[in-house]
Amino acid sequence: MISSAAIANGISIAAVAINTVYVVLTYRMLTYMRRDSLREHRLRHLDDLKAQVIQPLWVWIDSSAIPSLDGRQNLINMTSTAIPREGAPLGDLSVSFKRHLVGGCPPPIQAQSALFTHAKEIHFKAEMRAFEDFERRRRGYLVEIVALARQCADSIAAMTQLPRRGSFEGGTNFIDSDLFVAASFKDLVGGNIPQITQYPGPGNDGLITLQHGNGTLAIGEPTEIRRWWEQANVAVKSSWDNSEATAQAHQLLVEANRVKEALISLEHTYDLPRDCEYVGGPRENSQRRA
Repeated sequence: MISSAAIANGISIAAVAINTVYVVLTYRMLTYMRRDSLREHRLRHLDDLKAQVIQPLWVWIDSSAIPSLDGRQNLINMTSTAIPREGAPLGDLSVSFKRHLVGGCPPPIQAQSALFTHAKEIHFKAEMRAFEDFERRRRGYLVEIVALARQCADSIAAMTQLPRRGSFEGGTNFIDSDLFVAASFKDLVGGNIPQITQYPGPGNDGLITLQHGNGTLAIGEPTEIRRWWEQANVAVKSSWDNSEATAQAHQLLVEANRVKEALISLEHTYDLPRDCEYVGGPRENSQRRA
């Protein structure tokens, strides 16, 4: 006959076994729940990176950077600076506006965001750094192109006695050397002859107008305008051809497409390399969790 002590001992052992099984099952369940939670956080973080960094960057390359390098959009633009009117009385805040040439296609604001830096430092180092390298080379190229354009604009402005248009104000009998160069460079970088067209002047005064898709390039007496147009065309194209602008633009286009394709590939991935503080680990934790 089994003694009561043995029965009590058996019950105690069974209770310990049940508790052990319960603890093990609870631990496994919590582990699975934690893993599911980490996966959910990881996917949400990846979606944020795609929506706020990856997609805006490749869309900017496709819709702005590439078109500015292949002649579909302006390579350089004009901006205006407000200048107080000379000799204005005290308290007169009226200004005039002076134009000057600047690089076109400003960089995307997403490339200066904290989330971009986070993606570059932790998750997608190669792709984000490749984008930064491309954008740094593109900006350097634009600096050289703007310097060349400003030199050309000054040079062709000196080829005529007609006044050089220096603001966005209208008028007749002028040449717009800045716009002429900007329009010419837009076509030349795409491998095209500058698309400049002659039209009758705005009135019945015998004047002619030079037009481009970018705007009015000149208005004046036909003989003088045609003479200036011919000389300016030769000068601008010669300056462009003597530079390495076309070859550099082609190199940048190749790089732009390569970076764009790499970014697009990230949009189709469900894999987020390395954990961070947003997905259950400190920034310095570089171990991939299950």
